[in-house]
Amino acid sequence: MNKRKDSDNKKKSNEFFSKMNSEERIMFTAGGLKPPKGRPEEDILESILENKEQENARRLFPVVWPFRAVAAVFLVILVGYAGFVVFSQEKIATGYAEQTELTLPDGTEVVLNAGSEIIWSKNLFSLRRTIRLNGEAFLNVKKGNKFIIKTKNGNVEILGTKLNILARKDQFTVSCMEGKVKVSTNNRQQIITTGELVELTENGLVKKQVENIEVISLWKQGIFHFENTPLGAIFAEFERQFNISIVFKGNNNRLATVDFSNENLEQALEVVCVPMELKYEIKNNKKVIISEKN
Repeated sequence: MNKRKDSDNKKKSNEFFSKMNSEERIMFTAGGLKPPKGRPEEDILESILENKEQENARRLFPVVWPFRAVAAVFLVILVGYAGFVVFSQEKIATGYAEQTELTLPDGTEVVLNAGSEIIWSKNLFSLRRTIRLNGEAFLNVKKGNKFIIKTKNGNVEILGTKLNILARKDQFTVSCMEGKVKVSTNNRQQIITTGELVELTENGLVKKQVENIEVISLWKQGIFHFENTPLGAIFAEFERQFNISIVFKGNNNRLATVDFSNENLEQALEVVCVPMELKYEIKNNKKVIISEKN
């Protein structure tokens, strides 16, 4: 008796389903869910996954299961393809004592400083010019649609310009050599033009006018300029440029204005340490101990 009843129910279900048009079948398969107003109907695929409460009701119509299986397979393929597009990335990284030059797919020229990396989407870059930067880079951006540089400290938007970006740990400075740049972080924004820089401080984004702003990007030629910069940050750059370890037995927050070249370690140490009355000791060309003279 039960078998006959199940057979009758299945027959009625088949007849009921056969009378539906394509749209009704899809909606029926989805448990009758409607996407929220203003959202595309493709969102019904997501609703299928979220509508767990109607699971028992769907079991009354065994014929819909093949269609649900097709929808599930389609969803897996769609997610897989989206993942391939989004996560197919190019990554360029530099080690210590290393710099590299590269050209992005749109023609933008990038010089990457030591201990830095940039990442961009291999398949989506032509549609949306976006890169992620950790470290320091100089960019000569090809004119075109909006170019976005993302860092953990803030984002930079430009249309076509030359700029230098430093984004390391709690350091975030954007210097504009040419053009116009919008910098944003923590819901605050600053727009800078040629000869200006913006720096992230305890008071938020602070904009400054800089004379001879080109000196900021002289690191491309191996010359490093620091103005009123903590010694801790200067010695961190030493580590990146010479691939060494520095032990500084002094005040990391003490400010200095110096320039040094990355061609010779001992000469660079002399340039920084002598005027700051510091002494140094080089051990095995891999470790340097620096301390106060007094």
